[in-house]
Amino acid sequence: MEAPFRLIQMDVQDLHAKERLGTQPTTHLRRHHRPRYQWTACAGRTRLRCLAFRQHLNRTGVWSSCSWCCGGCGLLGWRPCWPSRPTGGRSLGATVRSPWRDGAVASCNSWAVNGSVTPWGVRGNGRVERRHRTDGEAFYCPYLLQAQNVRQFLALSARWVYGYNGLRLHTGVGMENRPSLAVLQRWGYRGDEEIALFPPVLLDGIAADRLLICDPEAGNELLAHYKQRENCSVPRCESILQRAIIPASKGARAAMAFPLRYCTDGYTVLERLKRLYVEHDMSIVLAAMEIPSAARQEMARRHPPGFCDYPDPYERALYWDARLREKVGIHDDSIPCGYLSEMDQGLYGGLVGGTARFLCDPEMGWISSMVEPILQDWDEFDRLKPFDPNDMTNEWLRRYVHQIEVFKQVADGKWGISHFILIDGLNFGFELRGATETYIALIERPEMIRRVIDYAFDLNVKVQNIFFEHVPLVEGGTCSNFAQWLPGRVVSESVDPFHMTSVDYFETWGREPVERILGVFDGGVIHIHGNGRHLLPAVATVKGLRALLLADDRGYPLAFDILPEARKQVGDMPLIIAGVTYPRFFEALKAHKLVGGVFYNVTDVPDADTANRCMELVRAYQV
Repeated sequence: MEAPFRLIQMDVQDLHAKERLGTQPTTHLRRHHRPRYQWTACAGRTRLRCLAFRQHLNRTGVWSSCSWCCGGCGLLGWRPCWPSRPTGGRSLGATVRSPWRDGAVASCNSWAVNGSVTPWGVRGNGRVERRHRTDGEAFYCPYLLQAQNVRQFLALSARWVYGYNGLRLHTGVGMENRPSLAVLQRWGYRGDEEIALFPPVLLDGIAADRLLICDPEAGNELLAHYKQRENCSVPRCESILQRAIIPASKGARAAMAFPLRYCTDGYTVLERLKRLYVEHDMSIVLAAMEIPSAARQEMARRHPPGFCDYPDPYERALYWDARLREKVGIHDDSIPCGYLSEMDQGLYGGLVGGTARFLCDPEMGWISSMVEPILQDWDEFDRLKPFDPNDMTNEWLRRYVHQIEVFKQVADGKWGISHFILIDGLNFGFELRGATETYIALIERPEMIRRVIDYAFDLNVKVQNIFFEHVPLVEGGTCSNFAQWLPGRVVSESVDPFHMTSVDYFETWGREPVERILGVFDGGVIHIHGNGRHLLPAVATVKGLRALLLADDRGYPLAFDILPEARKQVGDMPLIIAGVTYPRFFEALKAHKLVGGVFYNVTDVPDADTANRCMELVRAYQV
C-alpha cells in the first residue's frame, strides 16, 4: 500500500467537453472566457488534491502545475525538492512518483519529487475518469453558472477543493469512508488542517516563471523570456505563492463566504459537525438554540391545528425563510434549512395512486401528509406499476418537483433544503394496507411482504435521487433537519414499525432493507421514539448509520434523562437529542454533567443574547 505522497497523480481536464458537462456550462465557459483546462494533482494514497487552471495547453503547463503543487506544500510545512529539467514523458495523464525524504513517513514533514514521468495504466485512467465525473456532477454542473467573473470562479473552486479534501467521504481502498484530510491525519500528519484549503490558481501569467525557477536552461525552449534580477528570482516566485496561498489559507473559512447567508459562521459550524459525525469525537458537545419564533406564531394564527388542504408552496417557503432569518444572529451549531414536511410521508403513497391527507401542526411549524390505505387486499399489489420518475403526468411527481424548485427559488443561497424521511420496508406496507394487516402478513404472507419491501426500495431510491438531482449539496454535504449537516448524499431512515416488535423481528425484517438503501447513498440518520429504545443496541450497528436521534414521547422518560445509559448501548455512535429545555440543559452544562458526543436541541431559550452566551460555554466544553 502506498504511503501518503509517494504517488501523486496529475492530469488535465478539458472543461469545454460537452459530453461531460453539457451544452449550457461549456457555453458559459466560452462566452465568459473562463479557464479552459483544469490541472489536478491528487495524492494517490489520501486523495488530497489541488487544482490549477490555464487557458492554453502545452508542456510548460505540466511542469508549472507540478512545481506549483510542490511549492505550495513547501509553504504549508513540507520542504520540496524541485524536479530536474523535464525530459521525455507525456504531458497528459502523467504519474509523478515522489519518495519521502529522510524516511519521515510518520511525521509527514518532508517531501521530494524526482521528476520522473510515466504514462497512466488502465487503473490510473479509471481514477482520472472518476475524478472528472465527480468534478462535473458535484461542482461544475450545479455551481458553474454562478461564476460571473474569474474571481468568483476561483472562489467557487476553492470551496470545492475544501469540500473535496476536508469534508467529502471517500470509499476507495484504505479510505474507510473518511475525508482525505482525516486519512492523512491517521497516517500521522499533525500539521495545519488548512492544507485542505489549497487554493486554485491561474497559471497562465506565471507558468514560464515557474519553469525557469526549476530549470533556467529550459528558457531556451521558450519563444521569449525576460531574465530576472539575480537577487530576486526565487523570492519573487515565493512571493507569488505567499500572496496566493496565505490570504486563502489563514482564516480562509472565516474570510470565504459560506454558501448559506443565514449561517454567518458556517465553516466553523461544519468543522464542529465533522468532529462529531465523521471523527466520532466523544469529548465535545454541540447544540442548537431555539428562541421564541414570531414566524411560527404567525403560522399558528393563519393555520389552526387539524386537517387542511395542500398549502401554497410559496407560502411554506416564505415561512421557512422568515423562521430561519430569525436565527441569523445566533451563533450555535445549526445549519439553516427548510423541510419539505408536505412530502414527509404522503408523497410515496401519492406517487402510486394513494389518497393523501394533510395535517397542520403549528407547534412544530409543519403541514405534514399521510395516505389512506391504498389496497383493500394484498392480492391487489400486482396492480401497482413501478414508479416512473419521468412521468410528469403524475400529479404527485409534479407537485414534488415544483415544491423543490419553489424552495430553491426562495432559499436562493440563504438557507438549505433538508432531506426528508424515507418510507420503505414495512413503513410502505403500512401505507398499502395499514399497520395491523402488515404485521399479520409478516406471519401469514411473508413472501408478499418481501415483494413489498423490494418495491418500496425501488420507489424510495428513485424519489431520493430526484431530490439530490434538484437540490445541490452544501459544501459537499446534505442539510438535515435532524443532524443539521452530514457529508455526502445522506438520507433519513425510519424504523418505526419495529418499535412495537421484538429485536428479533428487526433483525429478520428490518436490518437488511435499511442497510441496503443506506448503501445506495452515503449513509443515513435514524430516529428512535420512546417506545423503540429497546432497539438501540441493534440499530447502532446498522452499516451506513451516521447518527441516531432520540425522540421524546408521552409516557416515556425524556431522552435527556437516559443519555448515560444510551451512550453505553450505542458506543461511539453520534447521538442527537430532539429536545431539552434551556434551564435543564444550562444546569447540566454548568455542573459539567453533559454526555459527550451528543448534539442537543435546546428549547425555550429566552432570547438571542442568552443563546450566544450559552454557546460560548458549549464550545469550550470538554468531557
